[in-house]
Amino acid sequence: MDNEWITVANAARILGVSKQAVRQRIYRDTIPHRKDPDGTVFVRITEHNPETNGESYGENTDYTEAANRELVDELKDRIGFLQRQLETEQAASAELRRIVAGLVQRVPELEPARETRESDARASEGRVEGDIPPEDRGREKRSSWWRKLFSV
Repeated sequence: MDNEWITVANAARILGVSKQAVRQRIYRDTIPHRKDPDGTVFVRITEHNPETNGESYGENTDYTEAANRELVDELKDRIGFLQRQLETEQAASAELRRIVAGLVQRVPELEPARETRESDARASEGRVEGDIPPEDRGREKRSSWWRKLFSV
């Protein structure tokens, strides 16, 4: 296999790396390669040596382990931040639900008060229900379609 030219796929299988890793080595010019007129790329693996064939995935584990630990720590920090933010938003949401529930309970209390205010206002003006105020005399009284339909 010293002077044998092989395809990128076979080189990747022999080196135990992906085809893209072999292509990157070709791009960086760290592995001998040539291209046939038909476009097929061949590489030569002189020996399994990182200096001549580039670095394979499993050879530098100290660096990758340290980088992985750093990434894991960063992700743990982000997860902790997001958990705290979620708890804050849940507390705010619970407070808003409590306020809305309190307001919804008060709606029935407020509706009768409006009716009594309207009847008090009419009575204080000294007119009967059939009277039309001067500002409304030119206008027709509009009622909703469902009241006309059911004669309410």
